[in-house]
Amino acid sequence: MFLSTNRSRYALCLGMAALMASGAGAQAMYGEWGKKAPIVLNTSAGGAAVTGDVKGFALPVILSAANFDFTQAQSGGEDLRFTSAAGAALPYEIESWDAAAKKAAVWVRTDVKGNDAAQSITMHWGNPAAKSESNGKAVFAAEDGWVGVWHLGEAGNVAEGGYKDATPSEAHATGYAFAAANTADCRIGKCPEFKNSAKRYIKVNGTKNNLFDITNKLTFSIWVKAASYPTEYITIFAKGDDSWRVQMYGIYSWGDNNGKYVSEMCVELGGDACLEHRGTAAELKPNEWHLLTVVHDNPTVKYYIDMTPVTKQYPGNWSSGAANPVGIGYQSQFGGRWWDGWLDEARVLKVAKDESWVKLNYESQREGGKLVEIKPAVTGLHRVAAAPRLGNAMQGKLFGLDGRRVGKGRRPARILPE
Repeated sequence: MFLSTNRSRYALCLGMAALMASGAGAQAMYGEWGKKAPIVLNTSAGGAAVTGDVKGFALPVILSAANFDFTQAQSGGEDLRFTSAAGAALPYEIESWDAAAKKAAVWVRTDVKGNDAAQSITMHWGNPAAKSESNGKAVFAAEDGWVGVWHLGEAGNVAEGGYKDATPSEAHATGYAFAAANTADCRIGKCPEFKNSAKRYIKVNGTKNNLFDITNKLTFSIWVKAASYPTEYITIFAKGDDSWRVQMYGIYSWGDNNGKYVSEMCVELGGDACLEHRGTAAELKPNEWHLLTVVHDNPTVKYYIDMTPVTKQYPGNWSSGAANPVGIGYQSQFGGRWWDGWLDEARVLKVAKDESWVKLNYESQREGGKLVEIKPAVTGLHRVAAAPRLGNAMQGKLFGLDGRRVGKGRRPARILPE
């Protein structure tokens, strides 16, 4: 290519800088990191079978001895980083990291394409000097609709705000009647063991409850595993009895549903408007993990157990009891209805999520999911010299597409060995 003017040369240099920033830039950004591994995300029919694109998805990356050598990273995972296929740094949050037990749970915010078996992100580690950049507020960002995310991975406690909200809302929750021993391995990391007879529950601090007066457009979800159902009407996740809620109704003892475990979600429409999950293949049987997802999209409500939905329309103006605290395993409006078992990953968004998001959320977290595959680690990364700096009249230096300076004293851009 013949460059006739300095302007053409300058434009050519800009293109080269952009190319270096997109691909080699990731290597330059993490040039001091000794390890990396591709994480393939398979949304094709042979993987998670998600057809639509999902932007800004909070992806769980579960590390174990089978897919990660914890001796190669810092003791708390401080050197962990993630980049997109284009080389951009991705926000992440370390929910838990136990190097001794060789277990970790990490959340990464990334865009996911539907029906694609080849997309991937990259995990980097192996820098003993790196400082942690774990940031839940960037992963569960307000721009994506997040209002509250409680991982519930803390050791059982009764400290004020002892169960942290990962979102910018900082709507931290307080546990009641929990001890440190009331903690178990759960669906994602750790979670509390609720006990109906001991009246253990978690309640969101009152000063933040106005954030959750959401009615017409709402998505909330929670993982549940019951130990038993000692009574009828046991609360799972609710903002009171005249607001949004999901609860266990009980075991039916009549008709075609005799012996069925029946649960329900409700909206408030001048009285209860409740949609039951009954007579389906999806039941909340004891000692089974299930993901409950509820979507409000007035006038339509959808209630999923795993990926089995029931749906109904309730035309009218839905309301929310403003004074009611958000309760996890507890009917906060008037007290009682304590859960008996385990609850994990309680979440609230102020948007109505679509089917692709609901399925991706479930498939990414369920046991035996086929979405995520962590490939073997690659060693011996190379540091790539930074892209040519522009400005100050380019300091009198112009570069061609081959990375060499144009004009007197041409020399190639350097690739630095590790």
